[in-house]
Parts: sequence; C-alpha cells; structure tokens
Amino acid sequence: MAALSANETLVDLYVERAIDLLRLEVGTRNKVFRILANLEGELVGQLAKVDPTGVPSVSGQRKRLEKLLGSVQAAIRASYRNTSSLMTAEIREIIDQEAVWTGRTLNTAMQFEFVTGGLTRAGLETLASDALIQGAASKDWWSRQAAGLADRFADEMRRGVALGESNADLVARLRGKAGQPGIMSVSRSSAERLVRASVQAAANVGREEMYAKNDDLISSLQWHATLDTRTSTWCIVRDGHHYSNTPEHFPKDGGPPWLEGAGKIHWGCRSTSIPILKTWRELGIDEDEVPETTRASMDGQVPAKQSFEDWLKKQGAARQDAVLGGTVADLWRRGKLNFRDLLDQSGRPLTTEQLRAKAARK
Repeated sequence: MAALSANETLVDLYVERAIDLLRLEVGTRNKVFRILANLEGELVGQLAKVDPTGVPSVSGQRKRLEKLLGSVQAAIRASYRNTSSLMTAEIREIIDQEAVWTGRTLNTAMQFEFVTGGLTRAGLETLASDALIQGAASKDWWSRQAAGLADRFADEMRRGVALGESNADLVARLRGKAGQPGIMSVSRSSAERLVRASVQAAANVGREEMYAKNDDLISSLQWHATLDTRTSTWCIVRDGHHYSNTPEHFPKDGGPPWLEGAGKIHWGCRSTSIPILKTWRELGIDEDEVPETTRASMDGQVPAKQSFEDWLKKQGAARQDAVLGGTVADLWRRGKLNFRDLLDQSGRPLTTEQLRAKAARK
C-alpha cells in the first residue's frame, strides 16, 4: 500500500480529532447537566416550601405564586451564571488545546517541525472573549436561556394554579411525567445544542488562528462534510470546495461563500475545514508528493476528492430522498437541479417551493 501524502495524513488525523471533540462535547454537556439537575432540585424545593396550592383563597394563591416566581427567578439566574462561567472556561481551554493540536498535527503530516509555539496568554484571552456562537457571545446565549426558563416556569405555574392542580401536578409540569416532557426537558435540550455549538466554535477558533499564523505553509482550506443522511444542505453544497486561508475565506474554485464557516454555519454543524498544505517544492523542498488515497464515508472507502454530490449519486433513491427530501431529490435526479441550485445568491438554502419554481424555469 502506498504511503500517504501529507494532505492525506491530515484528513485522517482530522477525522480522528472529530471523534475526540465529540467525547469532549459529551463531557462538557454532562458538567452543564449537573448544574441544571441541581437547579431542578432547588426549584422542586421552592415549590414544596412556598406551595401556591396550599391555601384555598384565590388571593392567597396569587400571593404565594408571586413569591415563588421571585425566588425561582433568582435561583435560575444564579445557576445560569454558573453555567456561563463554566462554559467561558471550557471555551478558553478548547481554543488553547485545539491550537496546540493543530500545530502538532501540521508537523506530523509534514514530518518536519515547521510549526513552533502556540497562543500567548493574552492572545488566548482575546480569542476566548471574542468567540461567537451563531453570531452572539456565549454569555449572551446562556442569559437568553435563563430568561426562557424563567418565562416557561412562570407560564406553567400560573396555568397549573388556574386549573386547580395540586403541588404534585406542578412538580410534574417541571419534571415531566409518563413520557411527557417537562419544563426542564426543554432547558436541557437547549443547553445540549448550545454546548455542541460552543465546542465546535471554540475548536474552529483555535484551528483558524493557527492557520493564520502559518499561512506560509497552507495553500487553501477545504470544506469536509460528514457523509451521511443527517448532513445539512448548507454543508452538502460546500463539501470539497476550497477557500482562501484569509479572514474573508474567498471561494477559490467557484464554490458557495464561506459565511460563518465549517462547524459554525448552522446549529449542530459537524463539518470541518482541513488545511491543504503547499507542495514541498512550493515550500522550497525538492520532493514529490505521494499519489492520493481515500477517505472514509459511512459506506466504506471513497476517493479522497469525491464531493458529497458524487457520493450521493451512488446511493439508492431512498437514501437520496432522506438527504434532500423527496421533491428536491426527484428534481435533482431528473437533472432539473444541481447542488449549487440548492442555495440562493447569498449562500443560504432555498425552500422546497423556491427550488420547484427554479426547476420549472429551466
């Protein structure tokens, strides 16, 4: 078997790293869930202590309810401040670790110690404070989640008291029952999505900082999407395209715009950008590259430069429908649409209705 080239080695190492980041995400999520579990216990305790259902008069219930909501709101704010502080520290650590890993990985792929050093403490603090998740700072997202939980709690408690429910029923509204999600279920789901987005965003910040510091080694950044049926249109169309290693990330091969970038372009994005190293001769070393090999997909081995569209063409109609949706997949199979048609001029996905209208005009 032929030896891997430096760029092919990078692909393998980045795939392995994606698994590590998933494990890290789980660990971070569990830390957040522990804070939310403690908060849930505190809210149950407040319900037992104040018990707005414990008096018969409507005015008495109203007074107790308002007292409950005031104490609960303070508890929610405190817990989410703790969560925000935890995630700030996690983001800083992930950026630092990912920058170190990126430098080490570039050296491993090239088998030369071209990359030295990492991030300074001041630089790391700046990157961590400036890191954005879907366009907003981490602390802002957690503040929004705290406000959302407080509003949901108030709405559900008022509704339950108005219906004459018992205190146990109010607790069930908080915790859920018989397969019916409670107030805290929504908060845990929202927190899980935010943790996932935060880990990916932080990892990309660390990587891209090292890419910028080592621009003399990198010719472009290639978008790599996960090859399975859960991949979004945003990433399907960008898979395999090359972008400049600059803050603007201009498309270098006619692909769609970078926008927020791999791992950040939408909630739950699992794509990544992989640096494409310059040839040895471009680096001043008189050596040839090694022929290409393959990268893994969910069905085995596919050519390293195969795009998501190439991969999907080889799948059955059922899988194509699962990825694109039945209507769009049918238009695509009949040649009425190509992958670039799935996005508007700004690089954002079109609706099924818009795609149908576009196909009709061809």
